[in-house]
Amino acid sequence: MTREPRSVLVLPHLFPNPQHPYLGLFVARQVRALRESYDIRGIAPTRWLPPVTHSWRKERKLSKAGIVDGTLVYRPRVPHLPLGGMTAETLATLAQQARLQVGQRTSGVPSYELLPPQAGRGFARLPAPS
Repeated sequence: MTREPRSVLVLPHLFPNPQHPYLGLFVARQVRALRESYDIRGIAPTRWLPPVTHSWRKERKLSKAGIVDGTLVYRPRVPHLPLGGMTAETLATLAQQARLQVGQRTSGVPSYELLPPQAGRGFARLPAPS
């Protein structure tokens, strides 16, 4: 009697992909070894980034599934904003800007807010007229 191989689902935080072939090599090697005895599938979440930089735009083009070293790997997108090093003030400003943009998109009416003048910011940074 032949036993069917057991199925194993691997959920790695890091796993190689075409853009980052060395990402999570340790996990990939473990999966390769397990494949000899098990039917392996992987789910390796990929960060969804705003299309701000060239590398982020490239990462957005990764396929949502693919074969990595003989293993079928699904790559669902997970929203990710690189917030490291941002101050609370910067995050609040970004949230306010996002609120204005969503409001404009929903209503179709241009949306803006007049901010009070602040020393050392905006027009106050311009040199005095001569």
